[in-house]
Amino acid sequence: MDARLLRASESWEEAPEFRGYGHSLRRFFTDLKIDAVLCLEGRPSVCIKDARTSSSGEVELLRRQLWNSGATTLFVAEGKNDIKVFSTLTKPARDDVDGHNAQLREETIQNLHEVELSLRLRRLLHRIETGVIYRDYKSLFDSSSAVDQVLLDNLSAIRNLICPEKSRRGYEQAHAIIGRFLFSCYLLDRHIIGRTYLEKAKLPEADDMLGLLEKSTDGSKTLNALFKVLQRDFNGSLFGNLVDDYNIGDKEVSYLRRFLIWGESSHRTVVTIQALRFWLYSGGTN
Repeated sequence: MDARLLRASESWEEAPEFRGYGHSLRRFFTDLKIDAVLCLEGRPSVCIKDARTSSSGEVELLRRQLWNSGATTLFVAEGKNDIKVFSTLTKPARDDVDGHNAQLREETIQNLHEVELSLRLRRLLHRIETGVIYRDYKSLFDSSSAVDQVLLDNLSAIRNLICPEKSRRGYEQAHAIIGRFLFSCYLLDRHIIGRTYLEKAKLPEADDMLGLLEKSTDGSKTLNALFKVLQRDFNGSLFGNLVDDYNIGDKEVSYLRRFLIWGESSHRTVVTIQALRFWLYSGGTN
């Protein structure tokens, strides 16, 4: 198997084998400050981080962000006294603030002499390249726990909350609301629209949808106004006829807001819409 270790300092953007994953790699290196990414057959598979100055909670927060990206399978964190390996497919748990549920415990490498450490790292790399590590820890790489499936399940749940009684018209209205909401989140997350755009539309200034809703004193009014200006400026059929269509109420806003937030207090995980990969718009490059 073709394996290549990319470091944040390397020039990789012009390499044709990585063009399909450019957005993910840029996010790893620029936003998440990952130190290196192991690519297998050109695909980002393992993120590596020097976490010697990070707490266990900070390491888990980074792992959750990698889970949310949906682009890798493993996260290797180098601590002061050991090297730990985590699955990035294991769904975050509210009460697991240190990431114990996602850790591949038998793969932990304790402080060893240089030669022994090199041998253990080579063994780990071989187990990753051959896929043995995924078979040995099958329960930590369950596709039903991956972010894409979790998001799709959540979307179905939101649709059912918006339309508790199954009907064609009700589902059409629910799908229309969810579709407009996701498209708006996408525009904000990708910085296609931002604070300046929102200010011109006389809406609260924010960098993402959650920030917009938190700053708004009337979430339903804000979303309905946002949809109208987006329909005008992007001239898309996604927004339909907003004059005759179903307006969002406070109840729908609460459901949509719950979709964006998982967890609570300082350990909450914000599920960014980038995690859906938006294959219609980005060609699966996230």
